[in-house]
Amino acid sequence: MSCDSTSRMSTAGVFAALPSSPVYPAEKFDVALYAHTAGNSLEAYSVELYYDSSLLEYVSHSGSDDFNQIVFEDLGDFLVL
Repeated sequence: MSCDSTSRMSTAGVFAALPSSPVYPAEKFDVALYAHTAGNSLEAYSVELYYDSSLLEYVSHSGSDDFNQIVFEDLGDFLVL
């Protein structure tokens, strides 16, 4: 899977884009999820995002109006989307 400088995937796959600069204590940051279907219909996909809950706190999530509602579960040390 490869990406250009605008974070667009050139081959099929799913990836998460993390901050490219340092994140300091008490700062919020976004994790964006992208999917490239290679022209196929995407009915569903699942992503598990693991994190150390002693260092990070999950705050919120949002989706695009272009897609179905996100099914989401916060399991303490990882998120299932």
